[in-house]
Amino acid sequence: MLNGLLDTEISSSMSLRAMHLNVPRAVRVGHSVTLGCQYDLEGAALYSVKWYRDQVEFYRFVPKEEPPIRVFPIDGIRVDVSSRSK
Repeated sequence: MLNGLLDTEISSSMSLRAMHLNVPRAVRVGHSVTLGCQYDLEGAALYSVKWYRDQVEFYRFVPKEEPPIRVFPIDGIRVDVSSRSK
C-alpha cells in the first residue's frame, strides 16, 4: 500500500472559496484510483491545478497553456487523461 499518496496545489488569484479533494489514504499496488478536486473560484479564471506524489509533480493542468495538460513520468503512477472531467 502507498501511504501519503498525493498532494495537490491549486493556484488562483486569491479567489478560491472552497475546495474538496477526493483522495484515498492508501491504494493497493496495481489498483486504479480516481482523484477528484472540486473548487469554487467565485468567477475568477483558473490558473492551474497540479498533483504531486512525495513532492514530485506528476500532473499539471494550465488552461491557458498548449497543451493544457502535462503528465510527468513517475514510477508507479499512470495517468489516464482520456477520463479527465471538467
